[in-house]
Amino acid sequence: MKGKLTLSPSFVIPAILTDNKTQFVERLNFAETIGAVHIDVINNDFCSGSSLPIDDWPNINVSYSEAHLMVKEPIGYLEKLATKGVRRAIVHVESDFDLIELRNTARMHDILLGYAIKPETDLFTCKQFLEPNSYILIMGVNPGASAQEQLPQTNSAVSYVKQSTMSRITVSVDGGVNTQTIKLNRNALADFVVASSAIFNQLNPTEAFNRLAGENDER
Repeated sequence: MKGKLTLSPSFVIPAILTDNKTQFVERLNFAETIGAVHIDVINNDFCSGSSLPIDDWPNINVSYSEAHLMVKEPIGYLEKLATKGVRRAIVHVESDFDLIELRNTARMHDILLGYAIKPETDLFTCKQFLEPNSYILIMGVNPGASAQEQLPQTNSAVSYVKQSTMSRITVSVDGGVNTQTIKLNRNALADFVVASSAIFNQLNPTEAFNRLAGENDER
């Protein structure tokens, strides 16, 4: 995708988890001012919750965009995401796919890949995804709902992944991010954090985002 960034320009990536189109557009407009967005896609065959169907999305014109596929069979979603302008599709290692087919399909649609890992998943079983230049999303909460508290093993998981290879792996933390946990995530060497309720459930999302970004700057 010509002109799209391959990584977020912001350490804090605003996340959209809603099934309301008006709210989706409002949050997308906010994310455009940051230059990065993380959009959650939920199918109840994988976890409970709801999200706006991809067909109802406007085109995603944010400098960097990623979609988190909380679905059982992710390959069929890649073409739709690419059509909407999403730069990266993040699939769960616990979902059902053939890795070669997934990579070939992503290449066909010119979309980058990332891999999400649930809190209870044994990281040792994920080594095939921890290749040089991989993009890994560590779930700090169980998938499906916003405003959960970050689980205590999150930063150990980040450190494990960062130390798993001599080559660079990009690691993002999704879930339970707030002004306290963001410092610990950064100290564990997370490259990015994904925040939804810490931004959009606040009276002033811009001030809330700036507080999170400020905590990172003060690390």
